[in-house]
Parts: sequence; C-alpha cells; structure tokens
Amino acid sequence: MSDEQLTFAELRGLLSRLPGISIASSDLLPTALSVTVVIRQTDSIGPFVYCANGANIPVEVWTTAPPRPIEERSDPAHLRYRALAKISEGGRDAALERFNNFGNFLAWYLHGVGLLPTPEANRLLTLWNGKHVAA
Repeated sequence: MSDEQLTFAELRGLLSRLPGISIASSDLLPTALSVTVVIRQTDSIGPFVYCANGANIPVEVWTTAPPRPIEERSDPAHLRYRALAKISEGGRDAALERFNNFGNFLAWYLHGVGLLPTPEANRLLTLWNGKHVAA
C-alpha cells in the first residue's frame, strides 16, 4: 500500500468517527488529492472544515438536491463537502503532506472530544509526524 493509500485509508476511518459523516469519495488523481463527504449532523461541519483549513486544504461545498420538490434544497444530506489539495500547488508530496496534517488535526480533535483513544491517536500522529496527545 502506498503512502497516499495508507493516509487516505486512515483518514476515511477517522472521518467516519465524526457523527453523521459518510465518505462519498476519495480520489488520488494525477492533478489532485481529495476526499468528499456527506455530513448529516450539522455539529460535524465545524470540525471537518476546521481540520481541513488548519492543514491549508480548502473545502468546496455544493448540492446534489433535485430541483423539485423545492423542500429538498434544505436537506443537508444533499450537500457535499470536498477537501481538495491540488498537485499544482507545490507538487504531489506537498499535497500529501497537507492531508497528513489534516489527519493530525482530526486525531487531535477526535481525541479531545473522547472519540479516539490515546494509543490510536498517537499511532496516527506518529504516522503523520504529529505531536502526540497526552494520556
């Protein structure tokens, strides 16, 4: 398994620990690395965006809501949130490093709110050269 594949496998696992988040896709393309999620619980939007932005990864948001009935436009299940690191912005290694940092921010957050045990958090932080959490 490549470093990119390992990072994205671990990120998918971390993201699934946030309440109401499901992975729509993760892509390791020649031009970009990205992960797209559906967030059904609004209290998980903040941590997702905060962690991505902390790692200098912009988040794009769009809707897949059908035009009718109009009420569907207010259903958060139709929103997609994509964290996207372009390869053109510093190269492939820099894009992967941003996702490693995204993983660090997620591990720190999930540990802080009690959703990730200390040994698991520190295993991931070691993988991504992050500062360990205290027991």
